[in-house]
Amino acid sequence: MAEFSTVNRIPSLTWNRLHLNEAEGVSIKASSFFKASATVPSDVRVEELSETSLKNQKTGIGPEIDKAVSFAAKSGQSITKYVSSIAKNAADASENILKLDLSYSSDGSEINAVTPVELFVEDGKALTAIMFFEAAPETKGEAVVQTKYHVGKGASLNLIQVQKTSKSMDFFNDIGGTVEADGEFRLSQLVIDGGNTYYGSTTDLLGEKASHDMKLSYLVGKGSLLDINDEINHIGKKTLSEIEVNGVLDGGSKKNFRGTIDLRKGCKGAKGNERESVLLLDDDLVNRTLPVILCSEEEVEGNHGASIGKLDSEMMFYLESRGIPEKEIYKMISRARIDAVKNLIPDEKSRERVDNML
Repeated sequence: MAEFSTVNRIPSLTWNRLHLNEAEGVSIKASSFFKASATVPSDVRVEELSETSLKNQKTGIGPEIDKAVSFAAKSGQSITKYVSSIAKNAADASENILKLDLSYSSDGSEINAVTPVELFVEDGKALTAIMFFEAAPETKGEAVVQTKYHVGKGASLNLIQVQKTSKSMDFFNDIGGTVEADGEFRLSQLVIDGGNTYYGSTTDLLGEKASHDMKLSYLVGKGSLLDINDEINHIGKKTLSEIEVNGVLDGGSKKNFRGTIDLRKGCKGAKGNERESVLLLDDDLVNRTLPVILCSEEEVEGNHGASIGKLDSEMMFYLESRGIPEKEIYKMISRARIDAVKNLIPDEKSRERVDNML
C-alpha cells in the first residue's frame, strides 16, 4: 500500500503559523479501484482508459491524487471517461442526465476505494452530471474520487455532487479541468455529513468569455472536519468566476476554506468574485477562512468577502417571539442553506434523495 501526504496545498503560500498552506497531518492510502454505478444517456459515449487522457491537468487536492490513481491502476482496472454530444437545450432533461452513484459499505473491514472519472463535453454541446457519495454509518476507511473534465468551445458542464458519508471515513473529492472560449462550468456541491472530508477544485478558464460558477453548502457536525481548497485561474480575456460557499458548523467541528482567484497576465476584462458565509452554532469549534486574489494583469476585477458568526440577536428575538424555539430556528436556517443548492438540481428524484438524506 502506497501513502501520499500533500493535500490541498494553496497555490500562493502564506504565513506558516496560520497552518493553512495545506491540510496538515493527512495521508492518502490508495489500494483498489471502486467503480461508480452509472446511468448513462444515449448521447454520452463511454470510454475505458488505462491511463488519464488529461495527464497535465492540475487538480485541487494536488498531484498526490494522481499518484493514488496510478498506484491503484496497477490492479489492471480502468479510468471511465464520459464524452457528451448532448444538445445544450436538452442537457437538463431527466433522460439526458448522467448519474454516478458511489455507495460505500463495509463488512467490518476498512475500505480503500479509488474512483477516477473524466467528463469531456464536445464543442457546442452540454452535460449535466449528478454524483452521489453515500456511506452506511458503520463504514470505516478511506474513499478517493477524482473528476477531471474538459469543456469545449461554447459548451456547458453542470456538475452536481452530494455527500453524506460516515463519521469513521476519510473522504477526498478532487476536481480539475479546463474551459474553452464561451464555455461554462457550473459546480454545485452539498456536504451533509462525514468524518474527515477534503475537497479540492482547480479550474483553468482558457478561452475568452469562459466562465465558472461554484456553489457549495455544508453542514459540519460535531467531531467532523471539512477542508476546502478552490482555485480559479483566469487565463483568457473577459473570463468570469464566482465562488459562493455557505455553511453551518456545530460544536467540536473544524473547517478550513482556501479560495484563490488568479487573474493572470493576458486576461484583460476578467472578473472574479468569492464569498463565504459561516453560521456558528457553538463556541467550541474552529473556523479558518483564507480568501486570496492574485493579480498580474491590469483592467481586471477581483472581489472577496466573508461573513462569520452566530445569528443576529434581533432576528433571534423576532423568531422566538413568534413561538419558534431556538433549536428549531437554527435547524430552519441550516436547512435553508442546503436547500439553496439542492434546488439547483434539475432532477426531481435526486432532490427527493437529498431530502431523505437530511
